[in-house]
Amino acid sequence: MTYNIEDVSRTDDGEYVCTATAEFHDGTTGSGQGTTQLFIQYSPDVEGGEVSCKEGDAITLHCEVDANPEPHTYTWTKDGQRLSDQQNHTIQATHRDQAGDYNCTAINQFHDGSEGKGHAVIKLEVQYPYRTICSELK
Repeated sequence: MTYNIEDVSRTDDGEYVCTATAEFHDGTTGSGQGTTQLFIQYSPDVEGGEVSCKEGDAITLHCEVDANPEPHTYTWTKDGQRLSDQQNHTIQATHRDQAGDYNCTAINQFHDGSEGKGHAVIKLEVQYPYRTICSELK
């Protein structure tokens, strides 16, 4: 018996069970069962978004990824500058100059040695108090 899956997608991942039942000439029946595991590999889907914090606060930017197999490499960049190679990027005390677009890239490796890559932007808004600068006119 053959089971074909057309247009395979990640939701097809899982265990498949095949059960066969036969009726014999003497009226008795017999059955057998086999299982197989289907692993669907796909490149990282990285979730982008927006986060905000107050100036001076610590914040952790999370690189949320759906991939199979799991990514082996993460890279955070901002304005073309590499920041870290971790899944999450933490800023201990935010400053208004750190607002902007943070890019997370995730890379996984398939069983055949090829790689999949995903990328998303996390926009960071740093809120700070309004300052009034006064000078005395003479």
